[in-house]
Amino acid sequence: MKYIIILFIFVLIYIYYRNISEKYNPNISEIFEKCWDLSNLKSIVVYKTILPKIKIGNKHDGGYVIIDNLTYDYYISCGIERDISFDDHFLKKYPNINGVGIDGSIDGFPYELDRFKFIKKFVGSTNDNNTTNLIEYTNKYNNIFLKMDIEEWEFEWLQSVSPDILNKFKQITIELHFDPLSTGKYSIDEKLILLNKLSNTHWLVHAHPNNWANVYVCNNIILPHSLEVTYIRKDVQSDIGFNEEQIPSKYDNPNSTSRADISLSGYPYTV
Repeated sequence: MKYIIILFIFVLIYIYYRNISEKYNPNISEIFEKCWDLSNLKSIVVYKTILPKIKIGNKHDGGYVIIDNLTYDYYISCGIERDISFDDHFLKKYPNINGVGIDGSIDGFPYELDRFKFIKKFVGSTNDNNTTNLIEYTNKYNNIFLKMDIEEWEFEWLQSVSPDILNKFKQITIELHFDPLSTGKYSIDEKLILLNKLSNTHWLVHAHPNNWANVYVCNNIILPHSLEVTYIRKDVQSDIGFNEEQIPSKYDNPNSTSRADISLSGYPYTV
């Protein structure tokens, strides 16, 4: 009898979570009401670009939309975990450059790639045996592609990086984490203010919310807990106005196929 009761409980739990998954809409449910200084949103304004876009890596989670047909002299990937689909695709697309993959939480790549060296370090504001601020990997280069997904440590890195170093990155794709389950070192406002560093040197030209996470809303403005963004250095194109492309765009796919993608419209995302 005891085993029948346990089995019955497991069935109920399964049905409950299946219903949640089927009904999940991150624009409607699981929205966290939280406000921040709305003037700080200027740091994540999305700009228009006439340059071509392409999605690199996995079709869903692990892939990112970038600006196509640019040239680079080095590749840096921060945050590997078990997925190097983006790195693999990128290095095959650009066969004349080398790169490094940096992640202190793993012991190596899931499989080997040519011209791609593994560095077992975390990314942050210091440079020692366990952590790098990337300066040692940028000294020799001036047109680097940077991919970064390091679970909120992007803000620790941004806190210390100089404009001169930022200008070495021709294009950056980065996942920004505003998640309430993060380390909590930086508030939402502090994170948005730190992003001014990037908006001073680069144009934010693509944004896509990660639908594995939820969203904040303040005065009807949505801020995803996790936002995939792509930047190009300001010498690549001039300011041609604000983004008019819908979010998600035709280049995007939901990170989770079991949940609806998150739509963003109005300031600071579209006009």
